[in-house]
Amino acid sequence: MAKSAKRTTRSAGTGASRTSTRRRAAPPPPPVDYTLKDAVEVLTEKAEELFGSKPKPWYRRWLNRLAETQKVLIALVTIVAVTLVMTLFVLELFNKPVIVGSIAVPGTLQKAGYSATVVARRLMDEAGAIQRKAGTSKERRPFISDWDRNSFVLPGSETSLQSLVSYVRQLFGNPEITISGEIVNSAEIGFELRMRVYNGSGTDAEPVVLVAGDINSLLKQAGLELVKAVDPYVYATYAFHRGKLNAARFVAERLLQTGEDEEQIWASILRGHLHNVDNEFAQALSLYVYAASRRNPVAEVSLGRMYARGWGVEVSAERALVFYRRAASRNHPAGFVELGNMYSDGIGVARDRAEAFRLYTRAAELGESRGFTALGFFHRKGLQSGVPDHEEAERNFRHAAELGHPYGWVGIGDLYVSQRGLGRDYAKAVDYYRLAVMEGDPAAHLALGHMYLNGWGVSKHYGCALELYQIVSVQGLPDGQVMLGHLYMYGKGAIADADEAFRLFKSAAEKRHAGGHLGLAFMHGLGRGTGVDVVLAEQQLELARLQNHLLAAEILAYIHRPDGAGANDIPRALRLYEREAGLEITQDGTATTQTCPGYMETPPTDQEQNPQPPRQSVPIYPP
Repeated sequence: MAKSAKRTTRSAGTGASRTSTRRRAAPPPPPVDYTLKDAVEVLTEKAEELFGSKPKPWYRRWLNRLAETQKVLIALVTIVAVTLVMTLFVLELFNKPVIVGSIAVPGTLQKAGYSATVVARRLMDEAGAIQRKAGTSKERRPFISDWDRNSFVLPGSETSLQSLVSYVRQLFGNPEITISGEIVNSAEIGFELRMRVYNGSGTDAEPVVLVAGDINSLLKQAGLELVKAVDPYVYATYAFHRGKLNAARFVAERLLQTGEDEEQIWASILRGHLHNVDNEFAQALSLYVYAASRRNPVAEVSLGRMYARGWGVEVSAERALVFYRRAASRNHPAGFVELGNMYSDGIGVARDRAEAFRLYTRAAELGESRGFTALGFFHRKGLQSGVPDHEEAERNFRHAAELGHPYGWVGIGDLYVSQRGLGRDYAKAVDYYRLAVMEGDPAAHLALGHMYLNGWGVSKHYGCALELYQIVSVQGLPDGQVMLGHLYMYGKGAIADADEAFRLFKSAAEKRHAGGHLGLAFMHGLGRGTGVDVVLAEQQLELARLQNHLLAAEILAYIHRPDGAGANDIPRALRLYEREAGLEITQDGTATTQTCPGYMETPPTDQEQNPQPPRQSVPIYPP
């Protein structure tokens, strides 16, 4: 009994002893921020206790390297963070965006879904569309909404990256441009937008006041005015391509006088284009040379075109190739397109359609819309594979149009004009031509003018044809001048005016246009707008023939027939052609003078008034 109690007591004592031991255990130490080096030391001590000796040398070296890796990683993370911040800073500093703030709108517009944010975004969209349609490779100023700006806050401070960038810009005299405004609505005037442009330099422009009957028209006007205010060269280029030459000329002159160095280079190119319109080739050449000396690829392409066309210089395919290759070496897509044209036509080089296709493809890869139009033309004619592929042609034309080059719509329209294209459908062709006309494409004006002249897909209307040709003619494009000259010579759509016809033919001939030379041959040979001069008439016929004008070659062949039927009688040969072609001069103009009711709305009529398709329009690229 005693022994049993003793065991129990001992057992109880043992249990008590164990219990007291647990109670005497020290509490865990407070958490400590260990470094990787401390962790290595602890691991080393535990290894010594476990193995009874120090760890092997390779084990210690591995642990030490692990500790050193921490320092390297921290340094790399710091370098990456600093680099990222500096990169963002530099990008923001040189980005030069236009900050579009909220546009205050009345309650009626807000109820219709046009909130201040929506209106501001629509304004940016309209301005961006104008920039894309300008057709220039110059870098365009980006638009960004005030609420989308980079709000990155610098670590360890309450300063945002954007506020620091704004301060530096102000410090170096390059303040940000911000846009604000409000829209009011009244029953008397419709919608009115008061748009203010701030540049932060104390010389802010006067508010722009625009009025329109509906909100969409108002925002379109505002987008154009916004580009005019903040990106003047792009606006001037947009105006130039749409025949608003006075507006383009005014902006170009102002930039030449007051613009920065880069703006002056671009303005000199645009001013050169305007000189070409006026046939002032020497002035244009000097401006292109200046810009090309500053390594501007657009100027180099323009110089190449001058030598290829013989404008102000002797025709030189070799010199043209030099400038085109120089522009292509700078990876400028227009250089590849022009080189492709030379290889496609075998001008200055051996004809190589495969090389031309490669060059066009390269331009398309660079996002050049004219590369796609050239590929569409190749597929339409089957110049690469030998078999026309109209579906692929349409795909390339459509892609070009979506990239902002309206000639893509003209290419699709031409496919509907041709029986071998997508199936002849003059009404659809007119629809596509009108799409391109809305974008100001000169080739579209010519194509639509041909439709009205011949009555395909629309009612025959000389007045509409004349109006369309006039739009192209004032841009200095010789195709439009030749067609307009014929209308004035024969009194179609306007009272016959031989003097105006002579002026138009002469302007086109100065640009070495075969149709201009042929027109002058008629004027000199028949004494219209000038005295009869058969020598000059024959010279003009020969110049047209040298440019592969088939009619000029036929007339010359008739005049110099071996059997003597032509009798070297140029006036007789010209009158014979007019009689066979059914061309008669309407002296009073009352029968054919017509006011165009609107060439964008005239409904189509009989498409088969004449089974012959109209003359195919060709790509016309502004100089």
